[in-house]
Amino acid sequence: MGRKDRARARRRHAIERARRAHGEHQAAKEPEQEPEARRRPRSRSRPASGRQPGRAQGRGGARGSIGPRPVNPFATKAKVGDLDPRGRVRTRDMLVHPRITTKVVLFAFLLALPGAMLPLLTHKEQPGLQALTFVAFAVCFVGLADLARTRRWSVVMLMSATFSLVVGVSSLLGR
Repeated sequence: MGRKDRARARRRHAIERARRAHGEHQAAKEPEQEPEARRRPRSRSRPASGRQPGRAQGRGGARGSIGPRPVNPFATKAKVGDLDPRGRVRTRDMLVHPRITTKVVLFAFLLALPGAMLPLLTHKEQPGLQALTFVAFAVCFVGLADLARTRRWSVVMLMSATFSLVVGVSSLLGR
C-alpha cells in the first residue's frame, strides 16, 4: 500500500470515528428515527464501495480530455467514424485486429534490432543480417499502415514498407 493510500485510509478512519462518536452523543441526547419514506434501500446494481463500474478511477487524465478515457483503445477493431484516443475521426477500417497487429509489429521490431545493432558494434558488414533487418522493418511498416487512421497515412506507410523491402533485397543481391 502506498504512502498516499495510507494517508487517505487514516483520514477516512478518523472521519468514521468522529461520525460514530457524534452519533453516540446524538443517540444519548435524543433518539431520532428517519421515517420509512425517506430511508431508501441500497440498490443491488450499485457497488457498495461507491465507485461506478466501467469508469476510470483516476483523478487526473490527459490535458484537455473530455470525459473518461477508454481503458484500452486496441480492444476492438476500429471502423470508419470511430474516434481514436486523441478524439480524431477514423476514415478507414482496420483489416486485422489491433492486438494481433501490435504483437506482430513488436516481434518484427525486436527481430530487426540485432541486425541494426550488430554492424555498429562489430564494424563488419553482414548482408544477410542487413536484409533480414530491412524485411522486418517492412513488416513493421505494413502493420503501421493497418493501424493508420486515414488512407493517406496508410499509403505513406506502405510506400515506406516497399522502400525498406527494396533496400533489403538489393543488399542481398548486391554482394
